[in-house]
Amino acid sequence: MDKIVNIINLSGWAFLLAHVGVSLFLNRESFLSSDISLDVCVLQGIQLFQISDIILILLGMSKGSVFGAFMQILGRNVVSLLFISAESDKLRFATVVIIWAMADINRYLYYLFKKNPITGFLRYNSFIVLYPIGVYGEMLIINDFIKRNAGSLTDN
Repeated sequence: MDKIVNIINLSGWAFLLAHVGVSLFLNRESFLSSDISLDVCVLQGIQLFQISDIILILLGMSKGSVFGAFMQILGRNVVSLLFISAESDKLRFATVVIIWAMADINRYLYYLFKKNPITGFLRYNSFIVLYPIGVYGEMLIINDFIKRNAGSLTDN
């Protein structure tokens, strides 16, 4: 069961990375003027599905800390469900998607191929670069949301 969940998560992140990354890098201007509604929905779906990680830990089918998994999933779900929308700055959205996807692709590849030294190296070293960039991207998304909604927040 845990392998199926890991494959689903890996596939979702790989799809999103390919769709957003390729769109951005092949034709930046087209991506920046495109509608990202579908990408936002896919991102939110992937993030919600990651609750399955907590369920697997609770069922004893996966190792890990329930609290640690909960906090990581909660943080990302807050950003993806409350602050990211189709109106988000597309470059900031792409930054967050690419960084989150790279981090989670590393994680799910490690879960699937634990004995492979390359996946172990990526899992335990790539976060040094990816996490600070990801947090910065999340802060930009939240700042973008606040700026877009500043008028409506003060009108009430």
